[in-house]
Amino acid sequence: MSIWGELQYLPLGMRHFSLLAAIYFVIVAWLMVRAFRLASMRIGLGSNWALILPTLSLAGRYLNIPVAQLPNSGSFAAS
Repeated sequence: MSIWGELQYLPLGMRHFSLLAAIYFVIVAWLMVRAFRLASMRIGLGSNWALILPTLSLAGRYLNIPVAQLPNSGSFAAS
């Protein structure tokens, strides 16, 4: 038996502990969705745009579309 098996103790059976962990994560996810919905409504976004905007933001991470080209001013070396 490994040392981790001897030191790990759950006050509930694994089935009950897993159920409580699942309930916890569902409640946390529900609170995050509610907070995001409240924030989007406060800035005036409709429910459709509140879903579309983060989706487009995540998709934009993978697409690098240059919007401007800066002049080449040379590089400065620290002395």
